[in-house]
Amino acid sequence: MPFHVQLLVQEVIDVFESSGNPIHQEKAEKAFQQVFHQRNKIYFEQYYERLKKRLEPGAEYLFVHDVLNQATEEIPLEKSVVHDMAVKHGIADSYKATIESLEYDGYLHQTDDNKAYRFNSSILKFWWKKYVS
Repeated sequence: MPFHVQLLVQEVIDVFESSGNPIHQEKAEKAFQQVFHQRNKIYFEQYYERLKKRLEPGAEYLFVHDVLNQATEEIPLEKSVVHDMAVKHGIADSYKATIESLEYDGYLHQTDDNKAYRFNSSILKFWWKKYVS
């Protein structure tokens, strides 16, 4: 189980233990928001730091940053848009390997129709949108 999911479960437990009452929608939302509290930021920063270490500074890094920022939107990120981003950053010949590594590392997955990408985890997506994009 990914650590950020474990963190969410722990926050739900903490909310329950602090009140002793059953968890309802409002308390579940509170637990979800607590996952993104500043004290937990360190647990998510590894995702961002790993990208900074692995990617070449410049075009590839900027491309990935743009892709992940765009993937935080509610609608899936169409492959044609990803291609256009690659062209914009001058990496049209090599971007597919970069996208495959984002899939392999758990950042993105393809939609069922294989025409677009989404964040693999809504928790990671929310963190990325709040702290990185």
